[in-house]
Amino acid sequence: FGSTTVTNQTFSLMDIPAGLGVRNVVQNIPDSVGGGNYNYDTLQFAFQKRFGGGLFFQSSFDYQWRDELRNANGRSTSPLASDPIAIAYNQTQFAYPSIANRQNNSNWQGHVLGRYVFPYGIGFATNLRAQSGFNYVRVIQASLPNAGAVSFFAENIEGTRSDTTPLLDFRVDKSFKVDRYRLTLMADLFNSLNSNAVTNFFLNNGANYNRIIATLDPRTAMLGARFEF
Repeated sequence: FGSTTVTNQTFSLMDIPAGLGVRNVVQNIPDSVGGGNYNYDTLQFAFQKRFGGGLFFQSSFDYQWRDELRNANGRSTSPLASDPIAIAYNQTQFAYPSIANRQNNSNWQGHVLGRYVFPYGIGFATNLRAQSGFNYVRVIQASLPNAGAVSFFAENIEGTRSDTTPLLDFRVDKSFKVDRYRLTLMADLFNSLNSNAVTNFFLNNGANYNRIIATLDPRTAMLGARFEF
């Protein structure tokens, strides 16, 4: 689990003088940050095949390049957030003009799924999923005389990434048919590798920086039944 360290770094802050008689509020996204355009380019590879003899295989891989406005003020602390940094215009990033409001970053995800039916109707399936961590940096908070509290990125976000999150699941099932009814018994094992990849953490500079909010759920087993009628 990596971290970004800011050491002996000076931030030159900008503030609108009160004497100008204007508020520190921008109503429209200015052209200087590329306007309100967001650009996403995605490359995908996929394969799916149902073979004879009870074998099914499916896989895919996606890589995405992103050109978008990222908001240092919008930081989710939800354990379910796959990317806690908001996608939106952030006028307070102008407090530190060395780092642009528009950020380039990327992500990827892939999965491989297979299922085979053995003799006596016993099914075995496995599902491997993995996705990249999110790009992030330390968020600096400061107070300006006229603008008030502001938050901004200390660096461009593309240089640092959170943990990759892998998941390997298994299932064994057996079906029984009685007349027109079918009963299926299932046993599942989720996160069989017991990965504890960090999925969210605090980004604010200070004592809580890098403090963990959530990790992947631990290895879990489940027994289930499905009745079809």
